[in-house]
Amino acid sequence: MRDPARFFGYSNYPTTALHSYGFLKSGATVKPHPEKEYKGGEDSLAIRENMISVADGVGGWINKGVDVAKYSKQLMRLIAEAYDEYPDLTPKEILTKAHYNTTEIGSSTVVMAILDPNEEKLATTLLGDSSYMILRHAKNPLNGTNWQKLYRSDEQQHYFNCPYQIGTNNRNHPYDGVDELHSVKHNDIIIMATDGVWDNVFDNEIEGVISKIAGESGSLEDPQNASKEIADIAFEHSKDESFRSPFQVNSEVSDKETYYGGKMDDITVIVSQVK
Repeated sequence: MRDPARFFGYSNYPTTALHSYGFLKSGATVKPHPEKEYKGGEDSLAIRENMISVADGVGGWINKGVDVAKYSKQLMRLIAEAYDEYPDLTPKEILTKAHYNTTEIGSSTVVMAILDPNEEKLATTLLGDSSYMILRHAKNPLNGTNWQKLYRSDEQQHYFNCPYQIGTNNRNHPYDGVDELHSVKHNDIIIMATDGVWDNVFDNEIEGVISKIAGESGSLEDPQNASKEIADIAFEHSKDESFRSPFQVNSEVSDKETYYGGKMDDITVIVSQVK
């Protein structure tokens, strides 16, 4: 039987990868923008036993007649291949290799994480507004759930709604990305997603999903289900013109015109638990 992590390594469909001790137990869900369903959207992802990554193709390329989905999918394929060949490289080194081997036209935001199970460290690199959050099983006095937020990455933007990105003739490069090294332990959960999630779902809503599904045990038996529920919330909020979304909140404090409601977009989310 084919290893599901390798078979679905850069799939654009709901994916679950399950492995033995010392790994990331991962599930992923993709909900394309309704107008882009025919091609699976412009997001892409990569999942391996100890590596996860998402990319969001920058839609503005359509104005130049370019299908940016080809770029984001190629980038994720090259990241997966580089990780397979050089698993000891840092996320930024792998991203750099993949970036300079792309041949498709386009650009993308990207975030990647690699688990070192022996050192209990999670190394990440992030460029743009695809982001991630780390939760730990512990009583949260702020909201009464069983999960505390250890970390939430910051977005990289030149200005509101203009994220850093790598790709064709772009001013950003992999070395512009932010690197982090996190100490993690058994049952910590990583939620990694494109801005289709973060623009529409508040962090406390995600904490609530994880608390409901993982419960008091701290063990996430079905990360696929958790990723689907988060994606479903994002999709429902994105259609709601009366919802005061994170995107609206951020627009209100920018020097740009205020945007109202949810933001329809491709939605990609990976939920992983350290095992």
